[in-house]
Amino acid sequence: MDSSVLELLKSIHLVGKALFEMDWLKAFDLILQPTEDRDPSFLKKAKKLWLEHRDPVRAWKQIPTHHQSIESTLLHGLSKYFATKDFWAALKSLPRNMRTLYFHSYQSYLWNHIASWRMKEYGLNPVVGDMVYVNSDSECDFEIELEMEAVSTEVEETKDSGVINLKKSVVNVLTEEESSNYSIYDIIIPLEGIEVKILENYVLKPYHDQLLSVDGVIEGFPNFRHRFV
Repeated sequence: MDSSVLELLKSIHLVGKALFEMDWLKAFDLILQPTEDRDPSFLKKAKKLWLEHRDPVRAWKQIPTHHQSIESTLLHGLSKYFATKDFWAALKSLPRNMRTLYFHSYQSYLWNHIASWRMKEYGLNPVVGDMVYVNSDSECDFEIELEMEAVSTEVEETKDSGVINLKKSVVNVLTEEESSNYSIYDIIIPLEGIEVKILENYVLKPYHDQLLSVDGVIEGFPNFRHRFV
């Protein structure tokens, strides 16, 4: 894998973070960063017009119609909506799977940091405060509101109500007495998300909260439902 692709992969979670914070221009700048070894000359010029002059109309005109990429698609959206500062509409010019990739990358970034810290601090043994599933049979019904755009063909019948019944496994925070009944393979480290609630007595909650605070994501993901996707 060449260096330009590696640099691109390193920045994907930063795009997600910027979008999460609604720092639109920072997110667009990160997506439109030049990759010298990969960009054709017309794309380099287009990116420069955006980064240095904030001129998406001229930038998009540099790109031949046969060229299709994330950058060209975004510039097309910006050429239509930047003048009215409708950044959300410009972002929606990107395919939905690409938009969600940015956020999933940021989720994974947070998860990797928390998992690494847990292993460093506590090793391979369960400790008091770790989370585990109670058992495979203990489940509770709950409902989530679905974005209509996200509903798959398997649940077409739910479109009228926008609500689907799912099963959510019950989790437990280990006590001293329970910890010897579990192994490292039972331990759960939640992936940060809209429907995820971090329990107050979870052993990793202080580090989790500190990480979000240092990253500037004070509100957390539950307040993000109406911002994106």
